[in-house]
Amino acid sequence: MPIYNNLFGVWKLLVYEDPVNTAFNAAYVVKSAKESVQQEVNPEFFVQGTALPLIQNIGGGTAELDISAPLLVKAHPWNISPVSFLRQNSGAMGDDLHDGFTLWCRLLGGATGLDTDFFNGLYSADPGFIIKNAGLEISTTGATYSIGFRGDTNFLGSENGLGKGWKVVDASDVNWNYWTTTPGIKPFPTNPLAPTELCPLRVATFYDIIASAQVAGMTLSGYVESLNIKLAVQTKQTNVVGQQTQRPIMGISGVDISFGGTLIWNTRQPLGYLFPWQSMNNGTPAATIPRVPTTPINYQSYGGTGKYSSFSLAVALRNGAANEGALPILPYLFVDKAIFSMSSLDVSNDFIRTTFEGKGWVSNPDFIQTGSGTIPSGSGVPM
Repeated sequence: MPIYNNLFGVWKLLVYEDPVNTAFNAAYVVKSAKESVQQEVNPEFFVQGTALPLIQNIGGGTAELDISAPLLVKAHPWNISPVSFLRQNSGAMGDDLHDGFTLWCRLLGGATGLDTDFFNGLYSADPGFIIKNAGLEISTTGATYSIGFRGDTNFLGSENGLGKGWKVVDASDVNWNYWTTTPGIKPFPTNPLAPTELCPLRVATFYDIIASAQVAGMTLSGYVESLNIKLAVQTKQTNVVGQQTQRPIMGISGVDISFGGTLIWNTRQPLGYLFPWQSMNNGTPAATIPRVPTTPINYQSYGGTGKYSSFSLAVALRNGAANEGALPILPYLFVDKAIFSMSSLDVSNDFIRTTFEGKGWVSNPDFIQTGSGTIPSGSGVPM
């Protein structure tokens, strides 16, 4: 019978070859990668003697790439110190284990801040891409990173003839040895105790990860069951008269940061007064204001200012030690203030669960700096 291993994704590698800076070249271990290309196609009907679709209106074209990747840890013999097997955060480059953590470090700037070049469209040469979303989900089964891109042409350099950018390769690729054996490029690190072997790996799970959240200076109580933080980037595109291709002009028009989580605890977290309603006076809890006042209230004193809660969310990998010296695995997103949209308490004959959701209120003006990419080839001159 015929054997076709090349039909299984497990035999493939997702690699990135940067057209400008080879320092960003890497092969990654991912759960999934989905790339799609689309163009606007709609039938147009005129007074034409038939209802059949004789005429099509073909507009702009775009492409999208969505990647999901795990958080991994290095395994070591039980009877030696794990020092040589610890994960590292080398600035914006991550370390030699190319999983979701390293992917986020390289594309989102690590634990120090967002990579502004990446958001500016300068991360790769034209044709390029911009981020559309990113997320980190923590649960009892581990941590999963996700990141999505939107661009104006086919992403896959392995099939578009450009030879750069994101590629899906296998052993038939002429550069297979480069992607699988080159230090700093290959997805799996070398075993520190056996340089000729790859380091055994394990999926990071609930006993590897620590997490906490503080609201208004108070740490949320409870046992963490799940946490998530999501970055949604609003992109807009347009076309101009005189373009020679369907590739649109694209840009970032807005960023939304949301977070949420579920705790097992006997009271609601966070408590209502930690995310005050905007109509409350000076943050006074709602319970102290009569629903039907017995004396007139000067409602003019209840508006005119906005109210937020200070907020911090810490997620870290124990990294071969106790809580001290843990490795932050959530990139710093400049979220130091928050507005909560919901907290609930679910009481049943099972565990009591409390859930919260909110939005990041960013106060750092350098969250995303201005920048410019490359106007699509053949575009008309803007007036």
